[in-house]
Amino acid sequence: AWYERHGYERTGETKPFPTGDPRFGLPRQTLEFVVLKKHIPSLAE
Repeated sequence: AWYERHGYERTGETKPFPTGDPRFGLPRQTLEFVVLKKHIPSLAE
């Protein structure tokens, strides 16, 4: 919600959270990153 209030939009895309590094343990559930985008106007706009 914070990112959306600050101009970011969800793209509908997700990326898998990297697992397999024993330093961080094993997640109890499958985790994913939600991909966001933000339009940054150019000086010409």
